[in-house]
Amino acid sequence: MDNITRAQSLVQSAGLDAWMVHDFRGNNPVLARLLPAPENESLPMATRRVALVIPADGSPQLVCHAIEAGGFAQTGIEVIPYGSRDELEGALRRGLGTSRNVAVEYSPRGELPTVSWVDAGTIELLQGMGVEPVSSADLLQGVLATWDESALAGHRRSCEATAAAMEDALDFVRAQLASGSVTNEYEIQSRISDKLTGFETDHPAIVGVNGHAADPHFSPSSTTPENMNPGDWLLIDLWARVPGDANVYADITWVACAGEPTVKQQTVFDIVRRARDLVIEQMQRTWQAGEPIAGWQLDRLARDHITEAGYG
Repeated sequence: MDNITRAQSLVQSAGLDAWMVHDFRGNNPVLARLLPAPENESLPMATRRVALVIPADGSPQLVCHAIEAGGFAQTGIEVIPYGSRDELEGALRRGLGTSRNVAVEYSPRGELPTVSWVDAGTIELLQGMGVEPVSSADLLQGVLATWDESALAGHRRSCEATAAAMEDALDFVRAQLASGSVTNEYEIQSRISDKLTGFETDHPAIVGVNGHAADPHFSPSSTTPENMNPGDWLLIDLWARVPGDANVYADITWVACAGEPTVKQQTVFDIVRRARDLVIEQMQRTWQAGEPIAGWQLDRLARDHITEAGYG
């Protein structure tokens, strides 16, 4: 099933009239993910506003400027051209037809910035046309965030690679300390990067010693890294995926102590570990029962446990 066919099915299931994907010069990445590009070719350059309308029933239509209509016609979707600002509004009205409840890339109150791409002016334009914009967040997840067999296989490869890189880093630290040699945050980070060659990481791993471990997005300095000594506390956060937007990152965070942890370190570790286990147990229960559950609910479960333990 292609993305547009899947999108139309989800629009129907959601009880919506249509989904309008509005883009201006590439500011909405969803358009490129939904539009079928001609074989062995990229989508045409768009210097004007473009709107892909996917109705609950009927064929999708593409509103674009007349100077770019020829390129977009190659997608096989019916094109509604416009040449002026007034014609743009008319073309949108034609594309939307009688649709009133229309999904667009926006999030009420800006709660989900990762799905909020449409500007306030375009929202006002739609409202002035009698359209009630609703968030396309659930549609986006159903169309673009589902895994196929290839993505699942790639994710498993990424999990194996990140686990191996983590184990190698810890083995390296153990060996260095046992031999009396000195290592540091940057050296450990570089070793992890080497182990993940061939995978996409977008940024080197987070490696923090002692106080640096309290900085969630700490980045080691290549010139003044913190050394790792016996008794020190170490945090490693690393991630990787098989290259490609359709593939999913594996992401793990571990902490370690080069010696006996303090009482507080052990206490906090146990609290966080139990929060993790509560999430896993809840996911297993809902999966076995065939019940849906959202990420925010699992996040709340973990946060509540940590807060109740006095570390909220």
